[in-house]
Amino acid sequence: RGGKAKREIDRYELARLVDAHGPVAHAFVEQVGAMPGQGVTSMFQFGRSLGIVEGVLSAGFIPTDYVAPRKWRSGLGVRAGKDGSRARASALMPGHAGLWTRVKDDGRAEAALIALYGQRHLATGFGVTVAPVGPRKHGERQ
Repeated sequence: RGGKAKREIDRYELARLVDAHGPVAHAFVEQVGAMPGQGVTSMFQFGRSLGIVEGVLSAGFIPTDYVAPRKWRSGLGVRAGKDGSRARASALMPGHAGLWTRVKDDGRAEAALIALYGQRHLATGFGVTVAPVGPRKHGERQ
């Protein structure tokens, strides 16, 4: 409809990427919810995508914390808007600024900021509960 390409998460590729960068000690995922005015189909697809991410992380026995946008944004001093995320990511990670030069790269900048927020909080132990990982089975990694 409307000439827009349907964007979906390739769960197999996501699993391959996570596995290739392993072992992953911890993941931080933005705590999301439905947005006002969002259609039912869009909300369902968004929830499905989140479920794929959670499934891949769970299958890899990767402890995961969810962080509210307000918390990570204020914790890193990120101004509102797409430009605010890109500008702050560039200031905090200048060596990677080329990854979010376009306005439409704001999601990539925000993902990097959430990762940085998580890294800082794991290092300090502040506000993070690390769930113990049970015994590993098939494809075990330490």
